[in-house]
Amino acid sequence: MSYYSLFAQHDPKMYYLQTFSSMIRKWLRKTKIVKKISQMLVNHLGLNLTKDDL
Repeated sequence: MSYYSLFAQHDPKMYYLQTFSSMIRKWLRKTKIVKKISQMLVNHLGLNLTKDDL
């Protein structure tokens, strides 16, 4: 296991980004509906993402 994967498992923001960036295609993430769903999921999980996190 790499250092990054160990770090990502402990930080919820990094885990969210790592999981969903690999599951959803890049072009699909740019659509309006996916951005809205992603924002709703972040709010539901209680995670606040900043531009630095992205």
